[in-house]
Amino acid sequence: MDPVSFISVFVVALVAALIDVMVGGGGLISIPALGALGFALQPVIATNRVYVVFFTLVGLANYWRKKIRIDVRPIVVILVARSAGAYLGANAVLSVPAGQLKLLVAGFMVAAIAAILVLDRQKHRKTDFLPKGPVRLALAAVLFAVLGYYEGFVGGGGGTISRILLMLFLGFPLLEAGVAELVITIATSLTASAVFLSHGAVDFVLLLPMVAGGMLGAWIGSHLAVKKGETWLRPLLFAVVGLLLVKLVFF
Repeated sequence: MDPVSFISVFVVALVAALIDVMVGGGGLISIPALGALGFALQPVIATNRVYVVFFTLVGLANYWRKKIRIDVRPIVVILVARSAGAYLGANAVLSVPAGQLKLLVAGFMVAAIAAILVLDRQKHRKTDFLPKGPVRLALAAVLFAVLGYYEGFVGGGGGTISRILLMLFLGFPLLEAGVAELVITIATSLTASAVFLSHGAVDFVLLLPMVAGGMLGAWIGSHLAVKKGETWLRPLLFAVVGLLLVKLVFF
């Protein structure tokens, strides 16, 4: 990889990780941006999932040092369901022809952005229409399994959707939902990464600058999240993603 490409990938990975540990959605930037830089989408998706493991661990460790704690017991079922979905999604994307993958990636990401916009309006509402206990947990598990499939197949925006669902169904406050999401993401990403690694789909040359940039971005983002919150960032995220998808599909 030439120096210009290395620096470009490093910067993309840094920005994506910074955003992801704050509000989720880093993959909405990293995948189309790397595709727009000329990298093949299938290895980008596979390598991105391994890169997520590294920067998520950094972000989670920093939140932990800030003494932000969560009760992991309610999220065990969610974690298992989402990891199962990620396993199926990762296997599915490996079977898609390269020529079809670009449009599928764009379509999935547009759907993810739409889901974020719809769910975001509901995140502070109570789900009292659902009885607490097994019924609510079972519905949440189904939704998270579908989300895991999307993350294994493409990723990007899944963390944001997950945060909102954790607030809706399990009553997590915003910051705690972000920490819980990071815990679940590690398990989900490890599952999908194992599939991609076993099929030789990961590009280790691409992974090096991604991990370097991602770990720095996660460290910065997890500090900013505690101090600044998310309100200022999400409109910028959607604007950048829209431009990247147009570049990826049409140019």
